[in-house]
Amino acid sequence: IGVTGIYVSIRVFKMIVRRGYISTTSGSRSSYELDNLKPTPGSGFFETDPEELKTKFKKGEIVFDKVSISIWGDWKGRKLDKDHKIAMMEFDKERGALIIHFSDSCRLEILGPSQIYYSSSYLKIIEAREVHWLVSDN
Repeated sequence: IGVTGIYVSIRVFKMIVRRGYISTTSGSRSSYELDNLKPTPGSGFFETDPEELKTKFKKGEIVFDKVSISIWGDWKGRKLDKDHKIAMMEFDKERGALIIHFSDSCRLEILGPSQIYYSSSYLKIIEAREVHWLVSDN
């Protein structure tokens, strides 16, 4: 039990060091960007759902040239500081997962995404149940 306790404590400590104390302990719905505001007509920002986002991306109606990934509370390392190019989007209805594949073999899995906003240069998923950033070994 002692070894397990030490192992878990070290893991939690490393997470706090990576994310920062304030980010780790603050509420998951905190935002300084007023994310709860709906896009206004004519602003160039649109609200969508995962299925529609996938379809519009596949048809070429939405194009993102360079993408920088920002995961709230986790922005250091693991190729989060590099630009990426979206290669493909898919939505698994059974799991409720939006999966974004990038050309550098990285993958972003968003479980239970809601409040998705986009424009010609911006994609923001405000709420999700879980976010998994999977990095390639390259």
